[in-house]
Amino acid sequence: MMFAGIITAVGGGIIRDMLVSEVPLVLRKELYVSVSFVGVLLFFILLYLGVNIIISTIIGIIVITIFRIVAIKYNWNLPRRVSRNTNGV
Repeated sequence: MMFAGIITAVGGGIIRDMLVSEVPLVLRKELYVSVSFVGVLLFFILLYLGVNIIISTIIGIIVITIFRIVAIKYNWNLPRRVSRNTNGV
């Protein structure tokens, strides 16, 4: 149930931003989606290398959690796009 709520919130924000022709906030500011992608990629790499699925899952969760906590603590964000608009807007 919680998973469905997270998917709905993130997906709704992405759709909203795309409808107004902006890069989705979840892809340009905070690292939670990017960190999740890295964790899932790590999970699949571990599975490919023959690591047990439970151990791969636990390692993925730990890496995502630690990375996210560190990103929040040190205020890490994705780099922002530099606007080409010269009138300051």
